[in-house]
Amino acid sequence: MDGDLHARQTGRPWKRHFSKPGAGCSSCCTPPEPSSSSGRAPTIFSLLLATRAYAAVVAVAFGITFVIGSLIYPTYRYHVRALYLDRHAVWAANLFDIKESFASIGLPLAIGAFLLSRVMDPREDRPMLSGYAVFVFGTTAIVWFNVISGLLITMEKGV
Repeated sequence: MDGDLHARQTGRPWKRHFSKPGAGCSSCCTPPEPSSSSGRAPTIFSLLLATRAYAAVVAVAFGITFVIGSLIYPTYRYHVRALYLDRHAVWAANLFDIKESFASIGLPLAIGAFLLSRVMDPREDRPMLSGYAVFVFGTTAIVWFNVISGLLITMEKGV
């Protein structure tokens, strides 16, 4: 985006960072740091309000991943687990069962975070913030565990 156009639209100029000449890229432009309209840094409440969009994306992505995983499971169950993992890598078969159990717990957490993000006002509903944090951090921990354990299982034997 042109720096002058950006300045006219937002009222803030772009920051320009220049590299050494001949180093490939002569310059790159980055947008200014986020701030509120008053020029102050964003507050915790404005950041929590922005999490509504993130909660929706996570709930939809988690739901789609859960459904696709449920559709793929019969193929995995026979071709990978029964023919290979149960005989040669029992630890991977057990890890997959644990991973699927956590995914079953994570889906309600992701939906709960989405629902709370829609009805909660961080300024007024301070007691609900701790429940919201449990949903968000619980979903995050489950997603990371599932990604890492899924990579370990796939390194042992994939579909």
